[in-house]
Amino acid sequence: MLLFLLFDDFPIGMGGGRLRDYPIIVILHHLWKTYFKDAHSLFLGFLILKPKYEDLIDEIRKENFKKEVYDFTKQQVLKKFEKRYQKAIDDILSNKIKYADVKDIESIDLETLNTAFELLPNSTQNEDHQKFLATIFPLFSKKLSDDERNGYMLSNRFLRKFAYFVLTSKPEEINKYIEPFIENFKNFDYIADLFSDFVSVEDEIHQYEEFWIVWHLFYDAVVKMSREKWQPHNANTIIHNYLLAWQYWKKDAKKWISLKDREKAFFKKAASDMGHHPAVLYSISKLLNEIGSSFVDDGIVWISDMLEKNANLSSEDLEVNTIYYMENLVRNYVFHNRHAVKTKPVLKKKMLTILDFLIEKASVTAYLIREDIL
Repeated sequence: MLLFLLFDDFPIGMGGGRLRDYPIIVILHHLWKTYFKDAHSLFLGFLILKPKYEDLIDEIRKENFKKEVYDFTKQQVLKKFEKRYQKAIDDILSNKIKYADVKDIESIDLETLNTAFELLPNSTQNEDHQKFLATIFPLFSKKLSDDERNGYMLSNRFLRKFAYFVLTSKPEEINKYIEPFIENFKNFDYIADLFSDFVSVEDEIHQYEEFWIVWHLFYDAVVKMSREKWQPHNANTIIHNYLLAWQYWKKDAKKWISLKDREKAFFKKAASDMGHHPAVLYSISKLLNEIGSSFVDDGIVWISDMLEKNANLSSEDLEVNTIYYMENLVRNYVFHNRHAVKTKPVLKKKMLTILDFLIEKASVTAYLIREDIL
């Protein structure tokens, strides 16, 4: 029975997969499309019975411990479980249970809630599913941490599914799904991972409008973070992923299908609002060397303005490879646009601002380029 397979937490196969993964795939790809009521009943049944299954395991373990028996089989658990909850199982199989029969969702462990979330079809509009999501997303935004059982693995599974779910939702639905994570932005341990998963999933499914709705919703929270005292590593990684200075781009990637001319306004504003943060200088420089290479004309202005407006960048420690990306940027730009740089006063001034900054950082490359364009 699929329901019992979903209870199974034991690895199988060479890849360390889990039995519950197979029925999840079946349900997602077949049952929801052709047998919605059956799939929905399994979903509700899992929420109702999985906590009882876990409690029964604890009960048997304690009983056996008193008898100095320190092992038991899943078959023993299932046999006792079926006998105790036969009526509930029959109701599930006959589609008689309702969402109201699921009690105290807030008290169910995140592992169980996440598996239930994974069971749901993307972009579901079912009323019961929407009630469930409205309950669990705030819970995950507040409670998901490495302290949870299987915390890191659990976060990977949840964030991946969440990114798929949000990006395949209707644009008008996205805000309500994202809002809990904006409200708990400072206390959610996996913001950088969340952004990384959104970029990864978007690179896979290309939901352009939906992706940028998500990005704009998070904008104010990221700006606020850049002005507060966060742990440097956390803040830097969040900014890197948010500004698409992602570490997993394919080697030599120079464009991205979800990055269009419209996004120039986004990066211009980000450079202006967060340019004081060294991670932004790093991220913009890296972006212009990689998937944002078509923005380079505007990017020279963004970086120059950041350096002019934020004197702290001259004295603060920069991130590793910031100078490397800036040198690559100006070297390539001057190579392809030497005449324009030498003959257009405004452009020349912008370029000199960047070169002077690099020279202060002991860049020989910048010194040679400056001599060339003067």
